Formats: sequence, structure tokens, C-alpha cells
Amino acid sequence: MPGFGADLLTNYHLPVPGVKGQSRFFEAEKVLSTDAQGHFISPPGFACYGFYHSHPLNFAEIKGYFTDWSKEDAVTALSFFSPGDIAFTIQDNFFTSVHYLSGLNGSLIKYVSSGSKEESEYYPKLTNLTDPNTPYPVKKMQDYILKVASIGQLTVLQTSEIWGGKVGKVDQSFRIYSSQAQLDVSEKVLKIPAYSQVYSSLNAVLRYMRQRVLSISEHQYGLILKHKTKNEFVITEPVVGKDFMSPMDHIFEKHSADAFAYYMDPDFSILGIYYGCATYYDPSQVPADGQRIFKSFIPPEPMAGALSMARMARSNPQAPALPIFIATRDGALVQYTSLLSAEEGKYLALAAGSQALQMARDVLAGHVSPAEYIRGLARAGELTVLYGSDLWGPPGPLNGQWKAYRKFQRRTHSPLFKSADDAARYAHKKMKRRHAAVSGGLI
Repeated sequence: MPGFGADLLTNYHLPVPGVKGQSRFFEAEKVLSTDAQGHFISPPGFACYGFYHSHPLNFAEIKGYFTDWSKEDAVTALSFFSPGDIAFTIQDNFFTSVHYLSGLNGSLIKYVSSGSKEESEYYPKLTNLTDPNTPYPVKKMQDYILKVASIGQLTVLQTSEIWGGKVGKVDQSFRIYSSQAQLDVSEKVLKIPAYSQVYSSLNAVLRYMRQRVLSISEHQYGLILKHKTKNEFVITEPVVGKDFMSPMDHIFEKHSADAFAYYMDPDFSILGIYYGCATYYDPSQVPADGQRIFKSFIPPEPMAGALSMARMARSNPQAPALPIFIATRDGALVQYTSLLSAEEGKYLALAAGSQALQMARDVLAGHVSPAEYIRGLARAGELTVLYGSDLWGPPGPLNGQWKAYRKFQRRTHSPLFKSADDAARYAHKKMKRRHAAVSGGLI
């Protein structure tokens, strides 16, 4: 399976769509044009910020070719720059010094060429790889990674077990992972989740999560984790487009058949669950009335899955259920905290003689309006608006009398003007005596 590659253009950082390669190496010439001297040419109006590419999943091929490599060396090589990748970045650092690698296990790393003397001296060892008289420059992946980190800037942007669950600059303390460690590695797809960067507060990680999920059009979910002894917070990368049947299985690898036997970073615990609403819905899955409200909250089926997950993932049976953070498409962020009440049971109940959720049927059929569905949750548990919107209203707790758009004020329009300047003069006249607060609007 070939890898993919492309480049990033600056002038509002724009990723060029990836190109599927036909070889085992990233061929930048398939992404960018070159001049008569073979130098790359940036598209008009843009400057190339960096290249990015991926590697094929060829574990067996690597093990067969490098017979003296350990399993750890071969797995790590799949998610690290090859000598040819580093040589290419050094050789063309006058054009761009940045190169990204999308790893097979969710990791994303970056190498920035330094142009240093040490880098220039190492470059010859990375070239002439087809010469049978030239030894391959990598004997041990750990030594190779430490060397690359010493001659340029090597950074982990999204982590995995290979990088010890850490993000940031790779330094000389790096050690290759051990397959005997708690986070074991599959020889095929590695299902250890990628994490966000570390944030120092819950508010900060929620802001990042909200921005992250709004960049994806499908519904998605993930976990918010907190360090057990420090104020450090991360989220798992979103699981996109999957249902809530065994949601933890889509995030973590299991190490046994027990109900909650997952490989997790021992330094972190689960603080909460997040859900991002979809942009588009199948019309057959949207009720006839209250469609805007329905699309601005988590539907009944994923809500039932999130509630079950919030109960199951508690630190102990006496602990409170985990909060659920819901990022809506109208910009709001709503938190639901289960009180394990009897009234909440109707949000988990199945229809008689069926595996279908009764609440989902009732909402779709119009027996329960989307607004009443939300009000019922406000009565069953604690529903709080963290980021407000026109539909949800300002931040604060909600109760069983909630109504959409309750505090929405419709914007009034001025008379029509022939020019924008005249409209601005009108607004200026309206505002000139309002000095107690900032005023503003839209022309």
C-alpha cells in the first residue's frame, strides 16, 4: 500500500490535497512543479510552508528486510521519518525546512531542518541508500531518532505509545517503547488513541474541544482526561461517525474480556465525555416539528449511549456519573450531569419487544417534542449552558421550563441607504451619545 503526500501553503495555511504515491517513497515532484534546474515552484500567491506524507503499512516487509531489527524497531519505523525523508528535508530546506509525517497509529510528528553543521555532516550518511557498499544508516531506531532530534527540531504534535503518550519537542531522554509495557502494540493497526496537547485547565481544554469538533461535519465523541496529580487536561481525538454501541472500544484497546479492561495512560483518569453534533442529518431521522432544536442537541440514541458510558466509566460504583459535554452546531456548549435519577431511566429504556430506544421512537414520531426531550433531561439531571447561543440562551443552569430562543432579541434594521458610507453615518449618529458601553453592529 503506497503512502500519501502533499504540501502546506501559507497565505492562510492551506493543505494541498494528498496524492497517493505509487512507490515506497514520498515523491514531492507529484505535488509541486519544478523549474529547469529541478527546484520546486510554489503556486502563485502562496509560499510553501512544509510537506506532509504518510508511510504504507508494510510491517512484514520491514521485518523481512531488516532481519536484525526488533519488533519495536519495525513498528517505530512505520511512524517515523525514513533516512530518505530526512535527507529530502535537509536537501530542500532552502525551499521549506518543515516536514510532517502522519503515523499509522494516530501519531503526527514534525521535523524542522536546522541547516546546522551537524545536519550537513550527517546528510551524506542518509543518501546513496541504493549503493550496496553503503551500509544502511539505521541500526537501532532509538539511536536514529536521538540523532535526528539532535541535528534539527523534532516535535510530536499528536502522540501515541511510541512517543510515551507525550507531545512536544523530542529530546535526548527519548527511549523506544517496550512491547512488555502496559501499552502493547499490534503488528497491524495500533488502536491506542491520539491525544490533544496538554492544557492547564478544564476551560482551556473545553475551548479546544469545541473548536476541534466544529471543524468536522459528522457527529463525533471522545473523552476528556485529567492527570491524577497535576492540573493537566487532554482530550482523545474524536471518534467520527461511529454509533454508541461499545463506545470505549472505539477509543481504547482492550487487554482482556472484562467489561472495563482497557489500556489507558496510568497517569490520567477520565474526567468526562464529549459529543459533537452533526451538521447534516438524514431527513428520515429528524422529527417533523422542532427540527432546529433537534439538530442543536444530542439525539436520543447517542444520548443513551453517553449516559451508559457516563455510568460505566465512573472511578467506583459510589462515584458520581461523568459529565457529558455537548458541542452544538449553533456554537453552544451544554453540559449534562446525570444524578442517576429514576426519571433518567426513560432515556435508556428500550421499546417493548425491541432493541430500539423508546425515546428515539417517541421523538421521531412527534409524541415527545425536541424541546420537551431537553426539558425532561433538565428535570432528570443537571443541564447547564457553558457557552451560550441564540437558541440556548446565556450561560447558566436550565430547568424544566426551558424554552428555545427565550432571551433572543431580534435585530432591528435601519432604513435602506444607497451607500455603505451613508449607512455608517446613520449608525454613527445613533451611537454618538452612547458612551457608557461599547456599541456595534453590522452594515
